[in-house]
Amino acid sequence: MIRLATSNDLDLAPFFFPIEAGWVMPPSGLVETVEGTPGEGVERLLAGQLDIALVGPAIYAANRESLQVLPLPLLTSDIYSDNIFLISHKRLDQYEKPRITLPKTNLTAEGLIRILAKPYYGFEPEFQMVGSELEALNAMSGLDTDMCILSGEVGMRAAGPANTKGYFVEDLSKAWWLLVGLPIPLGLFAIRKSWIKETVDASGQARQMILFLRNCLQKAKEQMPTLTELEERRTGLPAEALIKHFGIQRYEPNAGHLRGWLEFYRRGAMVHFSSPLTEIDFFPALGPVPAPPHGPVRRSQPENKPTPDSKKRARDKAQEQGLTVLRGGKDSKPSEESNE
Repeated sequence: MIRLATSNDLDLAPFFFPIEAGWVMPPSGLVETVEGTPGEGVERLLAGQLDIALVGPAIYAANRESLQVLPLPLLTSDIYSDNIFLISHKRLDQYEKPRITLPKTNLTAEGLIRILAKPYYGFEPEFQMVGSELEALNAMSGLDTDMCILSGEVGMRAAGPANTKGYFVEDLSKAWWLLVGLPIPLGLFAIRKSWIKETVDASGQARQMILFLRNCLQKAKEQMPTLTELEERRTGLPAEALIKHFGIQRYEPNAGHLRGWLEFYRRGAMVHFSSPLTEIDFFPALGPVPAPPHGPVRRSQPENKPTPDSKKRARDKAQEQGLTVLRGGKDSKPSEESNE
C-alpha cells in the first residue's frame, strides 16, 4: 500500500481533482490517499507518515539521503510557472537591503530569491521567516516588511488584487528564466527510500503509481472546462486567469527542465543555499527525455556587435539614400551654417 499525499490546492488540481470527482479511481489495494495542505504533505512524508508527496526541488536536495524522485510526472513549465510571486511596496530597483518575509517551509522560493537578489535585482535582502503563506501576506498590511513571497493558490489569489492596489508584483520563475535561460521544475513527487527498501516489488508499484497519476492528468485535460468552472467557484479567481494558468503548466519533463533543475542547485551552492547536486536520484530510473521546445529569444541576451565592415556598408547605404550619417552623436556632414 502506498500512502499518497493529496491536496485541493489550485496548482495540484489536475493531479488530484479527478480522484475527488470520481473520474479516476485509485488502484484497489495499491493507493491510500491522505488529504491536507501541500505543506502538511511534506511534513508527513519526512516524518514517515506518508510514502509519496509533491515537494519542491529544495526540499528534495535537503533530504536527499531519505528521498528519491518519481521520474514523472512533474509540475513545471517551459518558461514561467505563474505560481511564485514577489510582492513589494515599491519598485524593486528602489531597494538596497529590503526586508523580505516568506514562509519557512518554502525553501524553493528562498533559494530563488537568494540566487536572483544580487545579479538580477541588485539588492541584498534580509529575510524574515514566518510559519505560512498567509502570515507572509499579512505582514504586507503593515510596515513590518518591504516584500513578501507567496506561492501556489495563495500567491495567485494575492497577485491580482496586489496589482490593483498599487503594489509591485514579480513572477520569480520568470525572473529566473530571464537570468538563466532555463525553466525550473517547482513540484516533484518524492518517494521515501525506506518504503522502497521495505516493499516487495517496489519498482512495479511505483510504475503503477506513475500510470495512475498520468491517468489523472489525462482525465483533467479531457474535463478541463468542468475543472476550470469548479475551481473558479471555489477560489473566486476568474476563468480567464485559470485557463491561462493551467495552459502554461507542463507535467512531462524534457531536457531543458532537467538542466534548469541542476542549474538551480549549482547557483544555490554559489550563494551557500544548497549542495551542488550534479544528478537526480530517480526511482524507477528515468528513461530518455525529449529535447526542450524552442522558446522566445530572451531580451536579456546580448545583441550581436556590429563589425567594421557592417558599419561601413550601413554608412554607404545611408549616403546613397541622401541621409545624414552621425558619428558619436555629431553630424559628420558639415552644415550650411558651418561653411559660412
